[in-house]
Amino acid sequence: MELKKFKKVLVANRGEIAIRVFRALNELGITTVGVFSKEDRYALFRSKADESYQLNPDKGPIDAYLDINTIIRIAKEKNVDAIHPGYGFLSENPDFVDACEKNGITFIGPSSSLMRKMGDKIQSNTLFAAAADSRNDVLTTAAVLAATVVEHISGWKIDGLMGGLVSVFIIVSGISLAKDTISPLLGEGANTGLREQLIGYISSCPLVLGCHDLLVHDYGPGRQYASIHVEIDKKIDPMVCHDEIDRIERVCLNRFGVHMVIHYDPVITDDAELDQMHHQVLTILQQIDAEITIHDFRVHTHEGKKELVFDMVVPSEWQGQEKNIVRELTERLQEENKETYLIKITFDLEDRA
Repeated sequence: MELKKFKKVLVANRGEIAIRVFRALNELGITTVGVFSKEDRYALFRSKADESYQLNPDKGPIDAYLDINTIIRIAKEKNVDAIHPGYGFLSENPDFVDACEKNGITFIGPSSSLMRKMGDKIQSNTLFAAAADSRNDVLTTAAVLAATVVEHISGWKIDGLMGGLVSVFIIVSGISLAKDTISPLLGEGANTGLREQLIGYISSCPLVLGCHDLLVHDYGPGRQYASIHVEIDKKIDPMVCHDEIDRIERVCLNRFGVHMVIHYDPVITDDAELDQMHHQVLTILQQIDAEITIHDFRVHTHEGKKELVFDMVVPSEWQGQEKNIVRELTERLQEENKETYLIKITFDLEDRA
């Protein structure tokens, strides 16, 4: 494995922690950059770095070291190769790792996906369910004991009533716990942030012209599975496409912790008539609703008429109105082109989960 050589490293921490990292970097011949809050402007650690810069003076003594935007800005302005977080502060913040990666800066530490996995395990439904079960044991036992004491002191026969209330409480708690734990077993949809990250990354890959039909199933930490269709120029060698798809799948697993399966959709890019028709159809549809998108667009000739075949993604509020969309599209095309078209559309509801 090739080791990356850093020329300049920023240490996003303070005090003894920063000094120890500075010392190690100096021994490796790497230029060190320190950052400090307004309150730390006379602190010893800032003088131990080759360069040091003040963080946002409007932030407090702690918030200054948690200011991701300012730290990233300083790192970019000073041509920093990597950031070492020390421990505490931003060292376990996956958003900070993502910000470093987005700006081409190496984060010296675990990946954001690994941090999120650990966070999900700590905040897991299993632990919450166990805690809730223990709490319920305490409450039901306390209720029974309270009923016994009250009955002994006052002579009121309330043990039956209390037993009934305890039973109702246990049933309600059990239903609540089942709701909280059954979704991961059946597979939940991904959060919006993860979907945006996956689509953003895949769309940015060199050979990918577009992507659609992303499906993500979340079965808990380390068990996220997804599939997506990617569009690639049909003229590119299939073996090259295969290698690129394999690479994208590996990155999705290593960076986002998602087991991705990619379906390869070859598309035609050198047919002027097809491009013109695709643009016209999309323009008409987005005049109906700007959120509508189309993919897998093809044109065939059937019994002397042109047949337009494509998939359309529509917002959920259009559910049940698909025929109205087809009718308006058909009428507009006939009016603009003085030609009758056969239109075959597969409708997909927009997934905003």
